[in-house]
Amino acid sequence: MNKVKKVDVIEKKLTRASHSLGIAWDDLRVALNKAGDVESIVLLSLIKRTSELQNEVDGLLSAHNADRDRIIDKANKKQVEQSLAGNVK
Repeated sequence: MNKVKKVDVIEKKLTRASHSLGIAWDDLRVALNKAGDVESIVLLSLIKRTSELQNEVDGLLSAHNADRDRIIDKANKKQVEQSLAGNVK
C-alpha cells in the first residue's frame, strides 16, 4: 500500500473511531438518566473516560491531518521525479 493510501486509511479509521466514541458517549448519557445510584457512579466514570478517549483520538486525528499534506506532497514529488526519470531514459 502506498503512503497516500495508508494516510487516507488512517484518517478514515480515526474519524470512525471518534464518531463511534461520540455515539457511545450519547448512549451512556441516556443510560445515566435511567440509572440508579450505584449504576450512576459507574456510568459517570465511563462517560468521563469515553470523553477523554474521544479527545485523545481527535487530537491524534488533528496531528495526523496536519502531517497529511506533508506526506502527500512528498509522495507526489517522488512520483513526479520517478516519472521524469523514466522519460529521460
